[in-house]
Amino acid sequence: MRIFHNDTVDRLAKRLIPGVAVAGLAAWGIAYGGPELENVPGLIPLAEAVELENGESTSSGSAAGTLAALNAASQGGTSSDPFTDGTYKDGTYTGTARGFGGNITVKVTISGGKIASIDVVSAPAETPSYFARAKGVISQILSKQSPNVDTVSGATYSSNGIINAVKRALTQAAGGTSGGEDETSSVPANPTTPTEPAKPDDFTDGTYKDGAYTGTAEGFGGNITVKVTISGGQIKAIDVVSAKDETPSYFERAKAVIAQVIAKQTPNVDTVSGATYSSNGILNAVRRALTQASGQPEEPEQPDTPEQPEEPTTPQEPDENTETEDMVYSAEVSCVPDEFGDFDAYDMTVAVTVRQTTKTETQTATDADGNTKTVTKKTVTRALSNIAVTRPDAASENWRYITWALDGRGSAAGIKAQAIEKQSFGGLDVVSRATCSSKSIVEAGKMLDLALGTTVTEEEQ
Repeated sequence: MRIFHNDTVDRLAKRLIPGVAVAGLAAWGIAYGGPELENVPGLIPLAEAVELENGESTSSGSAAGTLAALNAASQGGTSSDPFTDGTYKDGTYTGTARGFGGNITVKVTISGGKIASIDVVSAPAETPSYFARAKGVISQILSKQSPNVDTVSGATYSSNGIINAVKRALTQAAGGTSGGEDETSSVPANPTTPTEPAKPDDFTDGTYKDGAYTGTAEGFGGNITVKVTISGGQIKAIDVVSAKDETPSYFERAKAVIAQVIAKQTPNVDTVSGATYSSNGILNAVRRALTQASGQPEEPEQPDTPEQPEEPTTPQEPDENTETEDMVYSAEVSCVPDEFGDFDAYDMTVAVTVRQTTKTETQTATDADGNTKTVTKKTVTRALSNIAVTRPDAASENWRYITWALDGRGSAAGIKAQAIEKQSFGGLDVVSRATCSSKSIVEAGKMLDLALGTTVTEEEQ
């Protein structure tokens, strides 16, 4: 089979999904000459590989990129990443792609055939805090020498815009074209590979009983409670009853899922980018309400297993030879946001309590010559017993995160419980959604010379 390429086919194929583009090019090639390709069906995945995410095409958006991939495949090139396999020409190239609020333009500098730097030229319509987070993909691209990296969670659209702009710039650097009237055109989303039949939606497939039902689920800051009204077996209204711990600006954005749920008559809709936890909390609360409306019992919570009563013990007399003392050590640290943080830096004071137990034993012994000697053995044990944080006035709005970091959140253990269990501030897991506060508490603990553990000394008298 032969494939022929010209501008007419180019304009036509760029508007087709990659699989149809391959078939169209193949059919056209029957009547005209061109490079020979042996296995057109097997080239469809490769054709899809050169398509950009979210329906944007490489370079000019035409079939030229697809054809180039096909021709490369005919010569045995079947790489999964066309960018790292390309040879870039030294120079500076610009690329533009759609972000969250509008177009993002980047400048890519190639030196020695490698991606040397990536600079954002303009992104006037992007939200600064989210865009600062999105720019984290730049270091990933430079490290991998490829724009085929993951987007940034919480800044998906903005980071995807940067990635796609870089791809367009690299297409030029690789000798492709990126100008012309077709540059801003897009291709319909790639067709999905046939998979198993989709599972039925438990909610749209159910029959709801008319009435008002409430459901509660965890959002970003705490519990979210909603009221779902069913009329005529349909979801007619969803009202938020309470969400006192949610950040107002993010929660307003999250509530956009309510309209989607009502329109689709199912809570199985996408969360809101930039307000993922809050919108997911609303959806889960709606699910719980609809479970009641469908007459299905909610999963019962597992009852706690009663603890076995301890065997009675005989009270022990206080050991006159043992002394216990609680010693408090304090350190002041700064909590500074990382590249994804959106709060102002603040100082906190961390107080660590060490319980010191000293046991003194005196023994008398007589040696072979009849000499008597007294040996005093002193055992000192220092154990981490508590960690506390003094609430800083400047960080009152962040106290929630400090509390999560210290005491844990959900099933995740806090820094205090982990440190006491390990008797160390090393190797501890940070608490999700309180990463910076967790790191600061750990840093304070490491700053202190706690000298934990047991020491034994003997003195002969």
